[in-house]
Amino acid sequence: INQLSQLMDSIGFRWMPREVLPADQSIILRDRKEKESKSKKSEYTKFAVPLPDTEEIKAEQQIIHTVNCCLQRHCFSLNTSDQQLMQLAEEISEKALAKAKDNKQWDTEEDQVGFLDFSRTQIKRIYSRGSTELGGRFYHGWWQHVPSHVRQHIEIDGLKTVEIDFSGMSLRLLYAKEKLSLPLDTDVYDLGFSDWQGSNDPRRKIIKKFVNAAFNDEHEVYRVPPKDLKILGLKSQEDLRMMFYKKHEAVNIGEQIKSGWGLKSQYLDSKIALKVMHTFALEDIPVLPVHDSFVIRLGFQHDLQEMMLQAFEEEVSGLTKTDTTFSKPSEGFG
Repeated sequence: INQLSQLMDSIGFRWMPREVLPADQSIILRDRKEKESKSKKSEYTKFAVPLPDTEEIKAEQQIIHTVNCCLQRHCFSLNTSDQQLMQLAEEISEKALAKAKDNKQWDTEEDQVGFLDFSRTQIKRIYSRGSTELGGRFYHGWWQHVPSHVRQHIEIDGLKTVEIDFSGMSLRLLYAKEKLSLPLDTDVYDLGFSDWQGSNDPRRKIIKKFVNAAFNDEHEVYRVPPKDLKILGLKSQEDLRMMFYKKHEAVNIGEQIKSGWGLKSQYLDSKIALKVMHTFALEDIPVLPVHDSFVIRLGFQHDLQEMMLQAFEEEVSGLTKTDTTFSKPSEGFG
């Protein structure tokens, strides 16, 4: 008992509580400037700009501070062995090096984390394009930098967790904004394949990745790997894009994307996320955000699900559904 504490005392280390992120550092407003590039693909330099000095921003900072105070009072860890942690750390490092080698852009500096840093337990809201109505998602938590299958091993205060995410969030937000019905049993990733097999269809993961990328692809430059295109049974990238546009022509999805719906939808889902996190933080129940999904202690699953659906309806006067992923023991790692 207390062996680690006694060892640190003998060495001369002193335990000090980590400070909560100051409220005035909890929101970052960014803009961007296009780089000169020989390639056709647009590249940008992103930089911080001053936040508007408004009562709304100050109130928002205090809400985020309340959430961060709650996060600071609890422990978030991974139920894995040392060997599994080393394996994960190597995967994260290799991914960062590969992106750097390919000179790929990161959404934020917070995404460019090439190592596991369990001290990153505070969140920051980051707005885009110089507007406090674009982007606004929450970043900086270490749990956001691990693969989704690893999040199944997160523990909060040594207890098992569950992750609940909004299903087809950007599309359902768009349908709700346009006041159009999208039945809850609709699979938004079914683009009209005649032999579609539902949630277990091997093509679904490819399409989901494409759709999520397409929402932030205003210039239509994103391409799925040729091997994935072959699995889909399609001849060209344009065929895939046209299937997607045709499937959701009711909301004029192509023009919506080109006009920046990706960042607009992020603003809406971040407002919903803040409402969810703040509600639980007031009860000292930590909720870990992963953009449009949340990790919470097992036992609060139904409370979280109910709050997510309520916040969605309050924000856009629409209905949505959620998916649930339960935690796994360390033996099931990977």
